[in-house]
Amino acid sequence: MQSISEKRTFWRSRFIDVAYDPVHEEMIDDMVMTHDIAESLFSPFVKKNAILDRTHLWRNKTVFYYIGNEYTDKHREVIRDGIQLIRDATCVKFVELRHPSQAPGTYVHISSRKGCYARIGSKCKNAVCEMSLEIPGCIHTGTVAHEFLHVLGFFHMQCATGRSNHIRVMFDNIDEKMWGNFEEYATDSTLLGTPYDYESITHYGSMFFSKDKINPSIITRDQTIQKRIGQRKYLSRGDIERVLRLYNCY
Repeated sequence: MQSISEKRTFWRSRFIDVAYDPVHEEMIDDMVMTHDIAESLFSPFVKKNAILDRTHLWRNKTVFYYIGNEYTDKHREVIRDGIQLIRDATCVKFVELRHPSQAPGTYVHISSRKGCYARIGSKCKNAVCEMSLEIPGCIHTGTVAHEFLHVLGFFHMQCATGRSNHIRVMFDNIDEKMWGNFEEYATDSTLLGTPYDYESITHYGSMFFSKDKINPSIITRDQTIQKRIGQRKYLSRGDIERVLRLYNCY
């Protein structure tokens, strides 16, 4: 019988080696990324974290995006509100396109597919960075902001290097097929010099991917802050600070 450690290694290899599409992309939970980015996250031999590779950042600190026709006016308002959370707090600019043909280059195409997910960074197939905000489950301000942080180049907080000093991932309470979503990143620059952030809008909640929704998948070392993880209402101070640093807003 395989140990938990052996099973975790198996699922890590699955997420690294199984192609997401013909362009050698990977799907890790709600993040789509090129194979080299995924490998840089999990391989202890790759020193450069993709978040610091400036070729993956948006030129001129500007993100162009198009909202698909399937969304109602109310849906569009929620999507814009989620984007506004980032716009109001940082120097990153967001420009909405009336039609994809207006895009001057790479842009984010928002459509209602299965689930909530986004492309990491600005390197996308045919200059189109696909984002799925499924109706109605993904149409929430915080969810939109969460996905757009992925677009800007950010990964999940609970996978940050050194996370074991702050949280315990309860693999026994998680479906084995989901273990790859909880792997700790091998690189050490994800936090950009900021502290581990329990309140990050990119942090999983206590019950995310829990088998029975009774026993938690994540337990904070400090039990007094257990309820702070997984919030999707606002950008934390840390979220804002990391965007400011990554995009040289100072």
